[in-house]
Amino acid sequence: MKRRRRAAIAAIGITIGASSVISSPGRAASQFDATPQPVECTVAPLPMPIWNGVEIAEPTAPVSIAGPFVPPTGKPVDDATRSSVRSTIAESIACQNAGDLARTLALFTPDAVRGFFSGPRGFDANAVEATIAAGPVPAETDRVVELSVIADVVLLGDGRVGATVTTAVEDQTYVDFLFLAQGSTPDGGSRWLIDGSVAIDSQTQVEGGATEIP
Repeated sequence: MKRRRRAAIAAIGITIGASSVISSPGRAASQFDATPQPVECTVAPLPMPIWNGVEIAEPTAPVSIAGPFVPPTGKPVDDATRSSVRSTIAESIACQNAGDLARTLALFTPDAVRGFFSGPRGFDANAVEATIAAGPVPAETDRVVELSVIADVVLLGDGRVGATVTTAVEDQTYVDFLFLAQGSTPDGGSRWLIDGSVAIDSQTQVEGGATEIP
């Protein structure tokens, strides 16, 4: 499970301790196997304090524990939305590879950030802020995240966008379903931000009834 957490798109723990292809249903997916570089992490950093102390009631669980997760279906998105989604996901990984936690968090919605610190498994906000204050520490070679595929980008019924993202760390491949929502970055820019992720690769799935998120 430690490897799973290190490689997930939303795994900010990788930084505390030291997921270009877009397709829609009916369109063939391509594969580019790129490594987003630290220099591509240009979003303004999330200012401190990064958390206001208010927990979110029901954060999206990163791994289903009640049966295999079934990604929700939706409608195809337009080219501009696909491009924006690709940009956010690629830059998020670039910021993870840069070890820049403040900029990584800036690409998540406020609810997603609150979710990182909510519940019994939430991160320690003081430890996170201490890591940010210490400055970025680029990922070691064996922890660099490669972006392989972004597929099935769809508009969901609640107005968010969903996408299936395949990433790799060394010889390990991971697949996550990402939820993205429109939001603002610290510099006032408007873009799609990551609102949650759920692991859907075979190594994280459990037996039982399917877990669905509307």
